[in-house]
Amino acid sequence: MIDVQLELARLSRQFSINLQRVQYENKKIEDEGLERFAMVVPLAGGYANLRKFLQAVETSDKFLVIEQVALATGQEGGALLDLNITLTTYFDDPEARSLQAAWVSSRSISFF
Repeated sequence: MIDVQLELARLSRQFSINLQRVQYENKKIEDEGLERFAMVVPLAGGYANLRKFLQAVETSDKFLVIEQVALATGQEGGALLDLNITLTTYFDDPEARSLQAAWVSSRSISFF
């Protein structure tokens, strides 16, 4: 998870994003044995800069998924855009995976 946060910090420096405005969300996906870690990144800028940010995320060597893009016209009457991008990554959750395995094995039927 630290690698993903460092990557977000690098992208934030590159595109002048205030990290204090980034919102974080964690959620366990117990049926899959995963943990979802999402970051909602608020951006404002011209179309070309926003597109460059999206391309930088897509070409990152870290597993980042652009899950949602919310676009609105900025305060400048269209010259600048406001964008909230939800970047998501998933981590293996050994605790949830072991609980899932225990549940599955408790549901198994023995014929012997």
